[in-house]
Amino acid sequence: MGDRLYQKKPGGTWYGVFYDSQGRRHQRCTKCRDRRAARNALHEFERAARSPEGLSKEEVPTATLMDVLTSFIARSERKKRAEGTINCYVTKCGHLLRVLGEYVDVTTWTGCAPTIPRTTNPGVGS
Repeated sequence: MGDRLYQKKPGGTWYGVFYDSQGRRHQRCTKCRDRRAARNALHEFERAARSPEGLSKEEVPTATLMDVLTSFIARSERKKRAEGTINCYVTKCGHLLRVLGEYVDVTTWTGCAPTIPRTTNPGVGS
């Protein structure tokens, strides 16, 4: 009972609950209908979440910024977003590519922007 597995529908796939190294709770579908296989999948999720580096180098999929943004725009088109919305997304994605670079590896990106030192204006706020 301590494996934190549950099914949404009887006989369906198993879902698991686990915690990462920061103590955050995660729920994931194990994509398994067998409880033993689901338990093994849940242990793999926990191992990857608790290890300092996450997954090993062989297991980590690499993705560039271009890959992610292309996927985002394609998904937006599949969801039948308005033409103006798609054009806005393309424009904003173009700015990201120009500023950050096309081949930035986003698999290990934390989402924190680099700190840019501010220039002080001696006449303001002093």
